[in-house]
Amino acid sequence: MTHNPFVPTPDLPEWANKELCYQPGNNFCQDMVIYADKLIGRLVQTLKETGVYENTIIIFTGDKGTNVKISNNTLNGIIQGEKGRMPDSGTHVPLIIHWPEKIKKGQVYEKLVDFTDFFPTLADVAGTKAVSDGYSLYPLLTGEEFSPRETILMHDDPHWGNNDKFRNRFARTKAFKLYQDGKFYYLPTDPMEKK
Repeated sequence: MTHNPFVPTPDLPEWANKELCYQPGNNFCQDMVIYADKLIGRLVQTLKETGVYENTIIIFTGDKGTNVKISNNTLNGIIQGEKGRMPDSGTHVPLIIHWPEKIKKGQVYEKLVDFTDFFPTLADVAGTKAVSDGYSLYPLLTGEEFSPRETILMHDDPHWGNNDKFRNRFARTKAFKLYQDGKFYYLPTDPMEKK
């Protein structure tokens, strides 16, 4: 799991010295990402070797954005992580869904997806129905007619040291974001929510 504390992985020489794991200033985040990629590769290889790869759905996502101590060079410039905070850099996470037997290659979906969408999606994959607020992504994945969601509601209540200062909630469309305190942002021109 690529998560702080950022510690050495078994592929690094530092792994042998456990005292290095929690020393301040050590940052093995990039190495942890590389190691996570390696483990996913091993999983995929095992699925292929056992003959179930083509009909196995793999869903890869995160629950929060990048740690606040990490900055990344993106197409939009340098973006500092906002994990535990509500701007896109704290809530917009990667989502990769891979299912060779059902999903056409190379799709990129730019509309909204919410964690509530996974339950009805997996119910459809299993051939059953579920009562849920989520939208099943199954038709999108299999190339059928799909009605995208227009809005999401996000609530985060991290319990870091019994501190409520990061508790927050917003509703959003692709372009607009409204917080519970009334702050309202137009994201295409203000992605960092400054105005």
